[in-house]
Amino acid sequence: MLGRVWSGYPSRLFQCRSYRVVLLGNPGVGKGTYAAKISGPLEAPSVSVGELVRKEIASNSALGQEMKRFTEQGKLVPDDVILSLVRNTV
Repeated sequence: MLGRVWSGYPSRLFQCRSYRVVLLGNPGVGKGTYAAKISGPLEAPSVSVGELVRKEIASNSALGQEMKRFTEQGKLVPDDVILSLVRNTV
């Protein structure tokens, strides 16, 4: 449905405004899919925190190692750690 809605909007409608869209939801509900669908017409980048976390862990940095300790225990990475990752990235 979202594809049908957004496909009809020319990108020039969004040129004079600044938007910040945040998609929230449980794992696997399609946040990344919807972000990909709307980022094109809005000509905006899509940032996935989950993807950022996976890349950071794969880089084996100090921050990535800290995140890995939480994820290996099945715990959520604390907000302050996630916020430092996002601040360093964006």
